[in-house]
Formats: sequence, structure tokens, C-alpha cells
Amino acid sequence: MKISPRFRVLLRRYVLFPLLPVAALVIVLTLVLGGLEKADVIDTERPDDLVAYKPINFAPVKEENGRKLVRIDEPTMVPETFSLKPEPGVMRIVVTGGSFAMGWPYAVQGRERRGGDLPSWLEVLLKAGWPQRKFEVINAAAGAQNSFRVKHVVHAALQWSPDVLVVMVGNNEGYVPPTSWNEILHEWTFYRAMKKALLPDVAPEKRPMYPAIGVGMKTIRAQFQRNMRDIVTMSRDAQVPIVVATVPINLRYFPTAEEYLPPDKPWYAEGRRLQESGRYEEAIRKYIGGDLRGYGLRLSGQCYEALEQWNRARAAYRAGVEYLPFSQTRPSFNEFVRELADDLDLPLVDLERDFEKQSPHGITGDRWFIDGCHLDWRGYYFTARRVLAALEVADLVTGRRTGELPEAEDYAVSHDLIDYMETTQPARLP
Repeated sequence: MKISPRFRVLLRRYVLFPLLPVAALVIVLTLVLGGLEKADVIDTERPDDLVAYKPINFAPVKEENGRKLVRIDEPTMVPETFSLKPEPGVMRIVVTGGSFAMGWPYAVQGRERRGGDLPSWLEVLLKAGWPQRKFEVINAAAGAQNSFRVKHVVHAALQWSPDVLVVMVGNNEGYVPPTSWNEILHEWTFYRAMKKALLPDVAPEKRPMYPAIGVGMKTIRAQFQRNMRDIVTMSRDAQVPIVVATVPINLRYFPTAEEYLPPDKPWYAEGRRLQESGRYEEAIRKYIGGDLRGYGLRLSGQCYEALEQWNRARAAYRAGVEYLPFSQTRPSFNEFVRELADDLDLPLVDLERDFEKQSPHGITGDRWFIDGCHLDWRGYYFTARRVLAALEVADLVTGRRTGELPEAEDYAVSHDLIDYMETTQPARLP
């Protein structure tokens, strides 16, 4: 098709020329907004962006007194400041993942950590066991994060010259990843600012506590597996040893908030009535016959426990988590991490099995857990011991251990942290 000269003149006059000042304005606004955001004057990310997209400028590098310092400054993460390169003789370990790896509720977004979280315990144990050496454990985990976000944190963390990377993911895997175009647009400051200004925000009290259930599950599973492989590949390409972990699951967890209980279903009401009256086998039949498989399996697990049928109870609980995870990791996701570690000969911290071994009949519950996937400070201490054991087996900590490892209670008392650690709600932390 041949375009006439007159049409070209009209196209330039009425289409291209008017677009030039618009394009210039957008470029100027992009530069201005980008500069303001880097200076921490504005924030162009919406709360939903902190889960669905990769982190934006979450750990900027700034020069102070001739030293390049990294400052983790992101709403979902614990503030940390450290040198871009570790000091001579210092072994640097980076721990990343979701809020479990972060150590919630002892490590809280936006607050300096004091102790009781996993990275802090690991640093305590390393310094006690190897007093002749220097250690630095960086908490690069984040609340409400899935493996997609963690992968991008790992990409940045590998620039910090870590000696070991510890990755714990699996919780919060309920978000369908953004499309490639959305990811590209999200990199654009002007686009993020416009989206934040124009799209209505959801009030915190109206936000669901858990990711959507059953939405794009095949895509989510494939994305988790791809993200884990990418994390391992990046670490190996950077020649940084990586330790992977399964995530412990509170099998007995069941939400108490009414909005997360089954809707007004006859099978649920009747099953509850039968269960409360001790007619457990009849209750199981009601639950299994219901139309919400995840709820039915979890509630059946309670009934099997009451009947002291421990293997059936554990199997029902695990199947219930698989169907309805409530932000917990699915057992199949943990199994994939085991297979990945075995296939690629990676150091593995099998926390799911470690906690099951510490639980009667292999059914994890209230001991150490404060909800479905977070631990009390004794649980995080136990987790740190297991991570340390994996580091030792893999010879990732050089030199012979010469010091005695403190017990959790002894350390908490001697460092005047017992009151702090006994508190499990961030709003109540002193």
C-alpha cells in the first residue's frame, strides 16, 4: 500500500507533532519521579505490588566516608545496613525467603531486629561455636513473599559477595505471576506512579490474609519449580554455595476468623455437631462428603486424632494442606525441594521432617508454632541449629568448632531478652 505525500504531511502535522510534547513531558516526569523515589521522597509502589512484582530499588548502594554501604529499605523487609563487600576475614551468610526465614514476629518489617529470629540465632551460634572467626548473617527475607519475589532478592544478594546463601521458600505460593508485559511496565516509574494514583486501593481490614486458593494452581506450581531452579542456577553461576530448605508445616492449624471458615454449608454444621458430640466416624463421613475438600480433610484429621488413628490423621492433615494451604507450603512443594537438592547435590535442611520427628506421631501442632507457618523463638533456635548442622556437614564453615553452643533459654536470660522473646505479636513488642 502506497502512502501519498499529502497523507504523510497530515500524519506528521496532526499525529506525530502533537505527540512530541506529550512524550517529552512523560520523559521529564519519569526522570523527576525516579529521582524523588531514589531520594525516598515518594514511593510509587502499591501494597499489591509488594507481592506481585519484583522488588524495586529495595537495597540501594550509597557511599559514606569512602565506603560503599547497602541499605535494605523495603516495606516488606527488616532494615539492614552493611558494606557492599564483607570486611576481610568475615564470613558473610545471606538468609532469604518469606516471613518464616525472616523470623516473624521477632523480626518485623520496618523495625531493627533484636533477636529471636532465625538469622539472629544463626549468627549467635556461629560466633559462639567459632570464637576465633568473624561472622555476618544478613536477614534478606521478607514478609508475604513468594518464590518469584525471592528470586529477584537473590539476584541482588549475589552482588553482596556472600560466602553462603540460605534459601527457604514455599509459603505464600498462591499468586499467579505477572505477564512479561506487566513486568516490563512495572519497571517504569511513571507507570507505577500513574497506577498508584488512579487505581483504588483496598483498605487493610478488607484485604484477605491468605492468597487465593485454587487459582491457576498448575501455573503456580510450575512457577515455583522454575523459580527454585533459577535461584540455584544464579547462585552456581556466581560460584556462591547455596543451602536450600523445606519449610515446616503446622498440620493442626485451622483458622479461627469467621471469614476463613467454610460458608454456611449443611455438611459443615452437621459435621461439627457430630464431632463435638464425640461421633467422630460419622463426622468424618460428613466432612469427606462435603464440597470443600480442603476443609473436609483438615477437619477429618482432627477426628482421626480423637480416634487415635495417627497415620490416618497425619495423612488427612497433609492432604488438607495440599488442597487448602492458608499460606502454608504444600507438602508437594517441599518434596520438590528435596528432589532438587538430591538431583543437584545441594546441602538440604529438611525442616519439615525435622519438626515432624520432634512431634508425637509426626503430627506438628502448637509446640513451637504460633500460627500456620511461623515459630516461637525456641522454634527458630531449633531451626538455626539445623541450618548450622547442614553448614558443618557441607564443610561450608572452615575451621574446627572450639566454642560451646548456648541453649536458647540460657542465651535469652543472659542477654535480657526473655520478655521480648516471649511476646509473639508485633504490636506488643517492647
